[in-house]
Amino acid sequence: MHVHNGFWIEINPVSTPVELLSFQFRRELDSKFVFDAHTIIALIASVLLYIYLAFRTYKYKKENTDIKPAMLSFFVYVGIIGIMLLISLIIWRPVLFSRYLFVMTGLYIFWIAYMFSLEKNRYLIFGICAVITILGAISNITNINLFYDYGNVEVYDYLKENLQEGDIIVYSDVGPGGVITSVFPEYRSVFLCDPTWNVDEAYKAYAPGMEIVHNLGNSHDWEFLKEYKGRIWLIHASDMWIYNVMPKENIKVLKDLKQIYTSYHEYSYGVMLLEKY
Repeated sequence: MHVHNGFWIEINPVSTPVELLSFQFRRELDSKFVFDAHTIIALIASVLLYIYLAFRTYKYKKENTDIKPAMLSFFVYVGIIGIMLLISLIIWRPVLFSRYLFVMTGLYIFWIAYMFSLEKNRYLIFGICAVITILGAISNITNINLFYDYGNVEVYDYLKENLQEGDIIVYSDVGPGGVITSVFPEYRSVFLCDPTWNVDEAYKAYAPGMEIVHNLGNSHDWEFLKEYKGRIWLIHASDMWIYNVMPKENIKVLKDLKQIYTSYHEYSYGVMLLEKY
């Protein structure tokens, strides 16, 4: 396993354990961790559930009850987390993010469900399930409001109304830029990428729409525009510094900078239309 210089995940001694423990009970599926009331409640619920499961595991072991399937599920779930944390420490580059636990939720659920199936106190199970249901409802309602907010598609509507055949899309932020490439794959798009990131192989996922051009600091390669004549869409997350550093010869502004803010990932789309003649 090798992580290049473009990594962005962080391991924080305070937030990372909280994220890993509370992930299955909180709404946060984004890249930005928020330590709010919902996270605190989710953390408390998860810790209490772990304490309950530890106590029941000790009890069932003492009674020689067969809980091997539950333990296998538990060890695979925890083992993968432990291995990823160990790799992060060895290579000194974090490769574990709480959101990645989503794909292992089935193991987590099976472990809990198996242990619940052996519980004789049905009122206790009803209570725990009620708490899980409430936290799950909060998570889903919040995510629905966040991810399906109309503001998230405003930039697409704007581009749909204005894009023309032959237009080229240029961006230096793969977040909003990559999304635009995915939504409009029929248009040529160019990602101005820092060459030290070494992400070319990973970003082949955007092929064939995305073309990667390496740019570093103030040394920008604009050769891809040398023979091009036509309309150029500049997309950036906040300001429009790429316009400030690009060559202005035979360039005119057709549409001034338009800022569009979204709730999803809190992306900020700076959109500008130029023409090269």
